Amino acid sequence: KCHSFGIAISNNASKQVKPKLFIYNQLVHAVDVGESFMYLGRSFDFRMSNNYHKEKIVKTLVSYMDTVTSLPLHPKNKIMLYQRYILPKLCWDLTVANLGVTWVKQTLDNKISSYVRVWCEMPISATLSIAKLAKKQYGLGLVLASTRYAQCQVTFRNCLRNSTNIDIRYMHQDST
Repeated sequence: KCHSFGIAISNNASKQVKPKLFIYNQLVHAVDVGESFMYLGRSFDFRMSNNYHKEKIVKTLVSYMDTVTSLPLHPKNKIMLYQRYILPKLCWDLTVANLGVTWVKQTLDNKISSYVRVWCEMPISATLSIAKLAKKQYGLGLVLASTRYAQCQVTFRNCLRNSTNIDIRYMHQDST
């Protein structure tokens, strides 16, 4: 049983007000214009912009990377902290939000690369192609956020495809 009211009419003029939605006689709170709401760890807003997740990821990344930068550790240990602690902190948002590979590369990868260059005392013009090589190939095994984003998205799609719930499998088929 649902009741919804959203337009007030007075003196032959209509005025938009916050709707009141009741489900089983319990008020469902309206979301303010321009705001978002959280459902199952995913932020939703009117434009489906993922701005909440983008801001959260950048804020988390910069905060932790600044902390690691201030520690008196060897650069290999700082990279290890990034790989084992900071990158997993970003994985949930990289999984549930459709951020786009371009945004991840231009924003997150660039920030991570600049921190790694500072840690390893590399010039700005240096590339991290050797750092991204596997340790077997005498690299550092550095995983950038764009690589982890691709892994998270593949894992998410795989969960949709192999779900026991048929509706979830239909959602996977419809979004392919």
